[in-house]
Formats: sequence, structure tokens, C-alpha cells
Amino acid sequence: MQINTSSKKLINEAALKQLEEALLISEQRFHATFEQTVVGIAHIALDGGWLRVNKKFCNILGYSHEELLTLSLPDITHPDDIDINLSYISQLLTGKIQTFSIEKRYIHKSGFSVWINLSQSLVLKPSGEPDYFIATIEDISRRKAAQEALEKANEQLELRVEERTAELNNTISSLNNAYAQLKRQISTSSEKQHQQIILDAMPVMIWFKDRENRILKINKAAAAWMGMKVEDIEGKSTYDIYPAQAAKYHQNDLEVINSKKSKIGIVEKIKTYSGENIWLNLDRVPWHDDEGNIGGVVVFARDITPQKQAEEALLLLRKAVESSSDAIAMTDNNGTSIYHNHAFINLFGYTVDELNNAGGQAIVYTDSLVVQEVFSTVMKGDSWRGEVEIKTKSDRIVPISLRADAIKDKTGKIIGLVSICNDITKRKHAESQLKQQATQLEQTVRELQQTQSQLIQTEKLSSLGQLVAGVAHEINNPVSFIHGNLPHVWDYAEDLLGLVTLYQQEYPNPTPEILDEIEAIDLNFIRSDLPKMLSSIKVGTQRICEIVRSLRNFSRLDEAMMKGVDLHEGIDSTLMILHSRLRASPDHPGIQVIKEYGKLPLVECYAGPLNQVFMNLIGNAIDALEELVASRQVSIVNGKITDNPQIRIRTEVIEKDKVSLRIYDNGSGMPESVRKRLFDPFFTTKAVGKGTGLGLSISHSIIVQKHGGKLSCISAPGEGTEFIIEIPTHQPNQEPPHVLDETEI
Repeated sequence: MQINTSSKKLINEAALKQLEEALLISEQRFHATFEQTVVGIAHIALDGGWLRVNKKFCNILGYSHEELLTLSLPDITHPDDIDINLSYISQLLTGKIQTFSIEKRYIHKSGFSVWINLSQSLVLKPSGEPDYFIATIEDISRRKAAQEALEKANEQLELRVEERTAELNNTISSLNNAYAQLKRQISTSSEKQHQQIILDAMPVMIWFKDRENRILKINKAAAAWMGMKVEDIEGKSTYDIYPAQAAKYHQNDLEVINSKKSKIGIVEKIKTYSGENIWLNLDRVPWHDDEGNIGGVVVFARDITPQKQAEEALLLLRKAVESSSDAIAMTDNNGTSIYHNHAFINLFGYTVDELNNAGGQAIVYTDSLVVQEVFSTVMKGDSWRGEVEIKTKSDRIVPISLRADAIKDKTGKIIGLVSICNDITKRKHAESQLKQQATQLEQTVRELQQTQSQLIQTEKLSSLGQLVAGVAHEINNPVSFIHGNLPHVWDYAEDLLGLVTLYQQEYPNPTPEILDEIEAIDLNFIRSDLPKMLSSIKVGTQRICEIVRSLRNFSRLDEAMMKGVDLHEGIDSTLMILHSRLRASPDHPGIQVIKEYGKLPLVECYAGPLNQVFMNLIGNAIDALEELVASRQVSIVNGKITDNPQIRIRTEVIEKDKVSLRIYDNGSGMPESVRKRLFDPFFTTKAVGKGTGLGLSISHSIIVQKHGGKLSCISAPGEGTEFIIEIPTHQPNQEPPHVLDETEI
């Protein structure tokens, strides 16, 4: 007995140690994944406090691990983003959504804003209640900066286009005005004045130069650009005005004069008289004198500085877009691609022409409904953000984060769509791996808790069984002595009473002292009551003997091997122990037990654990009926209303080598949601302190794992509850059943 108990304890300790080692390995893997992932990860309490954060998240915000744990979610969230963040969290808690992904701003330790992409979901307890949040945080500051630069450059480009359009309109208007004014003035001015009027009315800078690099004629626009008056320039050499550049200008003039060909569209960067650098578009055209000889060149110059600045900004923008790690694409209102950067081509595999020939951007999305949603949202002027799956040219499915915005002209009309995509395969893999590790860890913890509880419960029951067996043995000896001597006491009492009767017959007139003693002890009452008392003592000792046998039978918890057992005996022992809860009392009418025993063979089993199952199931049935009586409800039996609590126990052979045991109570039953979770560890519907939630879980383990059987439940509200046990009569690799004799009970 002691050796078996010690061996069993060592086995339990070894199993517990193995589970603890498995838990340690799982925790180490989880920690490695948590800390080494490329994105920030955090476990967040329901009140917004941090439970756990990884190193990447700390780096994103600039805080140390200890500093960050002292802060809450609102402490580091940009004020403008708190409400929308809390709105999504509220939807998680109410079960409206399972997860969400948003772009928001955190406040860095240094005070500046950090743009991040936040994906967050809710982790539930085994009971289904919210436990904590798990979040992944991706730093998208560079992408946001590139996006803002793109938007700013677009605005500047549109502004430059508007300005150039306005300039052209002004130029045309000025020419028309100048022409009209010339027509009025020519009739009253000299030819020289006519020329000057025409030159000054032109919207471009004009000056005439001879072969010696002298400026013969200049209009007001050119003089103003040079920072001088017309009369101070005409007749002077360029060497006097721009000594540093004069030789270069003269060389350019001579090339035109000698080649007799104009130079059109020469773009030069020139420093003005005031020191400002501007861009000019120059046309050098040879002019002829009255004899047809080339006398020099006439220069037409236009200030194209705004245009060049726009071009430089556009070039800078293009470089930024092309060097961006995010895939950027632009389409028109019809979905036709008009631009892809290198990152887009690398990710999707399509150039602009290839994608248009294949059917447009819509073909890369795996879900056509997403395409419609994105397009309709952007065409309304709103931004669309989310995570979608795309199909590359090589048919590879890739998860991406997508932001789509409208492209508008100067009037605000939507003329296209710009989309920014980012491959989130690594992040998704990290999220999946993290969730899997968390799930495995939680499962391991639950299994460890369950195993620990079962081991503790088993140890308790084993100790209790040994105690009960010892107590039963100690009680059995004196009770057996009393019960065995009762017949002798009965005989002695009859002899003594007979002798007293004989004395009364032979000596009808006893002495006064004897008469007083007879009256004092009430001899007639003793003569009638003593047989009744001895009979009651006999019944009591028989009852004690039955209880002792039941306790010894029930306490077989330390038997290390299976034996052939009479299941009916185990059930009867259980009912004997629970007799006090079954009989009637002032507050309930008592519970009727109906036995419908079939003819069962001996069943190979662990008698002690199986008795524990009987105790759990019958005890639960009694609990259900007591609750029914206490709430003054009624139950339905065979379609009739009754207030008679009943437990029906039925046994039968259902197959050649399998037996069935059904325990039914006519209580209030249970809903399907409760029935499905009956065998989950720690699940209970009883009040706090009245149940651990382990009884049915352990019973299920005993029947299914230890005996290769089945334990099921049939129940519905108002129809009572029935538990069905099915176990084989013979276990694999077991010797034939060992029949117990009276000495082993």
C-alpha cells in the first residue's frame, strides 16, 4: 500500500515537472518572438495600462522599458487621436469587431509626434470574458513624411501651373493692350518713339547688341531687370555692365552672327543686379541693317524662375517618391494607371503599360468588393485606409496596408487617385507567430493548472481514502464485537427476566425492602422495554456495519491495478454514503432513488476513481434537485407536472463487451450553452464556494482517459438531466477480471 502510494506520488511529481519544463520552453520561445520581432508589440490592460512591451516599441517612443510601463495609453497618444482610438477599443470590448487597424500618432519622449500603424485585438479568458489587448505597432513616420512631401509638391506644382497660366493670360492681355495703344500713338509719334513704345509694351525683356558687344537698344523690362534706366544702358558695352560675364555673352553673340542662325530656348541661371539668382529663357536672333548685313543680335529674355523652381520641386518629389520603400501608384478616374514608382513595380511586378494592358489596377486586388469600396470612398473626397490582399504578376498573394487619396485639380475636382502600399507580410507573420505562441502558452498554462488541480485532488482523495479505510477498520472491530455479542446479551437478559418472574411466583409476598426496590426501578417497564432496546441496538450495529463496508468499498483510491468490479456495489456504496442527503427533512420532501439494474458482468476498472465518478454525478443530481425544491419550481416527468424529486439509475449491457450506466434526475435541466461546457476545467454554474469546476472535468478524464470509455450528457431546460457512462468490460493488455471475495471488501 505505502509503496504504491509513493510510486504514484513520484509519477505525479515527474509529470508535473515535465509540464513545467514544457511551459518554460514555451515561455522562452514566446519571449524570443516577442522581443526580436521587427514591429512594436504590447499587451495592454483593459484600463489602458501597459502589461508588457517589447524593445522595438520602446525604441519607437524613445522610452526605456521601465519608463514606458509607468505610462498609460492616453499619456502617449496625440490628443487629436484619443477619441477614435477609444472608439475602436469600445467596439472590441462590446464584440462588434474582432480587430482593428488605424494610423495614429504617439508622442515621443522628446515631444514630437510619431506616426504609427496600430493593429489591435482583444484576448479573451477561457470563460469568454475580456482579459487584455494585444497590439502591434509599426513606425510609418518616413512614409507619412514622404506622403506629406508628395502632397505639398503637388500643391506647389498646381500653384506654379496656375501662376504660369495667369502669366500667359496677362501677357496676351498686355499684348492686346499694347497693340491697341500703339495704334493710337503711332499717328502722333516719331519712328524712334514708335520703336521704343513697341519695345516697352512687349511682356518680355528685349535688347539689341552690335558686333562690338554694345547695347544699342533696350526696353524698360530689361533695364529694370538690370537695375538701371534705359538711357544709362543704351550705348554702353556689356563689359561695363557685366564685366565678369561679358566675354561669355559676346562669344554667344558672335556664334549667332557668324553662323547666321538663331539660338532659341537657351536656359541660363543668371545673378541679377540685386544679387538674386534667376532663370532666363533666352532667344538670340541676328538683326540686319538697311543693306541686309548682320549688324548684331537681338536678345529676347523671359524670366522662367517660377517654372524652374516648380520643375526642381517636381524633380525632388519624383526622387523622393522613386526612392520611397512604399509602393506608390497614380490612376485616373477610370482606373487607368498613369504612374508607378520602383517600389510598386518591385512589389506588384507590373509597369504602367503592363498593368493597363492586363486590365488596370483592379486586377491586383483579390477582393473585388474592396476595389469598389476604395474607389467609391475616394471619389467622395475621403481617404481610405485598411489592410488588403493583392495578387502580384507572379500570382503571389501578399498582404499590404493601403492608403488611397483623391488627386484634385485647382478647382477641387477629383481627377484621379493616389495609393500608397506597404508590404506587411513580415508584420503579419510576426503577429501570427505571436498569437500562436500566446495561444500555446495559454493552453500550456491551462493544462498545467488543470493537471496540478487534478494531481492535488487525486492526492487529497487518496489521502482521504486511506483515512476512511483506517477509520472504517477501527470502527469495524468494536462494532463487530458489539454486534457479535448481542445474541448472548439477549439470552442473558431473557434468563434474568425469567428468574425474576420465577421469584415473584414462588415468593408472592416479598419483604418491604424488595417491594420498594421493584417500584424504584420500575421492573414492569424494564421487562417490556429491554427486548425493544436490544432489538434497536441490533438494528443500529447492522447499519454501522453496512456503512463501514460502503466506506471500505468506496475508498479504493490507492489501488494501482485494474480489477474485476461489481459496478452495482460501487453505486450502492455511494448511495449509502449520500443517504443523509437523500432522506426527507423538514425543508424538502426527500429524493426518491429508482434503481433499474441490469445483469452486468464484472468490469475491469479502477474501483476507487470510478466510485469518485459516481459520487460526482449523483452528488450533482442531488444538488440540482435541492436547488429545484429550494426555488419551489416543478419539473416535467413523462409530460406530467410533479414536485417529487427523483433520481433514476439504470445499468445495462449495450454491446458484447461494453456496459452503460445512466444517471437521470428530474430537475430543471440546463441550456445548450451550459451543456457544451460541462466538462471544461474550472467551469461551474454553482455559487462561489460551492464548487471548484473540476468534478465533471476529472470525471470525464477518469472515464475517457483511464478507462477508454465515454461520458456524455443529455439535458434541456425543463426536461431534467441525464449523464451516460459507457465503458468496456475488458481493458487492453489486462489479465482476466479478479473476483473480489469478502475478505477484500
